[in-house]
Amino acid sequence: MAKKRFVLPTWAAYLINAVLFAAFILVGNGILSSGVLPSFITKVAMLIGIQVIAAVSLNVSTGYLGQLPLGLPHRHSDRHRCGGAFRRAYRRAGS
Repeated sequence: MAKKRFVLPTWAAYLINAVLFAAFILVGNGILSSGVLPSFITKVAMLIGIQVIAAVSLNVSTGYLGQLPLGLPHRHSDRHRCGGAFRRAYRRAGS
């Protein structure tokens, strides 16, 4: 006979995550701003934190959207459209 597994309600899981996140932010902010650590370690920790935030936000947006269309905008820029006009003018002037 299979044992019944305890499942935490969704609201409780969100509450625990929010409390742990707030505690992590407050403790981390207290340690970094108190001057306990050298300034180099503080700067490295801040850079790592920024990179983690960027990676997580990219992961979340990719999870919602699927593959991001990052290569499309460069094709529609003015520089690319004007390139053909400059090449034609250069060919006429050179020949």
